[in-house]
Amino acid sequence: MSGFDLIVKKMVSLSEVRESLSIVFGVPENFVVSINGYPEETLPSGIKILSISTEVAGDFQIHLSVELLAPELNPDFSLIAANFSRVLNSECLLPDSSDNPYSMTLVSPDSSIRRVYLRADDLDNETYRLI
Repeated sequence: MSGFDLIVKKMVSLSEVRESLSIVFGVPENFVVSINGYPEETLPSGIKILSISTEVAGDFQIHLSVELLAPELNPDFSLIAANFSRVLNSECLLPDSSDNPYSMTLVSPDSSIRRVYLRADDLDNETYRLI
């Protein structure tokens, strides 16, 4: 099992997240579960992708924690983020590989990617604002 986090700029519904993940990963929508908060019940068998949505403050609206439950799903997270951003037509933040906890990768719907930095005092309060 692997996973990744995405922070989405625009407010999106659970159904939009489910549909977008289905398109990006090329799996039928009935194999994708998108929920608010952590699952309180056992997931149905056969689920390949679990997305947990949390509203956040600042320049971005939704924090998605995406868990890939099927071993055959082992993607390039930057490519997935770029496709997800394009499908949703929204900028997304993806954690980068640097040691700086305030540095992230901003992915735009046109597939452009650049490193950005978040305001430390805001992020400590789970508010995502770019410097």
